[in-house]
Amino acid sequence: MALHSKSITFKDQNSKIIKATATYPDEFKKLINALK
Repeated sequence: MALHSKSITFKDQNSKIIKATATYPDEFKKLINALK
């Protein structure tokens, strides 16, 4: 998974949140860490 990518597609319940956050790399990383 490339955290810098803006076109990552997740097929889980968090997909909308992740797509909405993916344009903000720092926030995206925070979200990924929160989901671990």
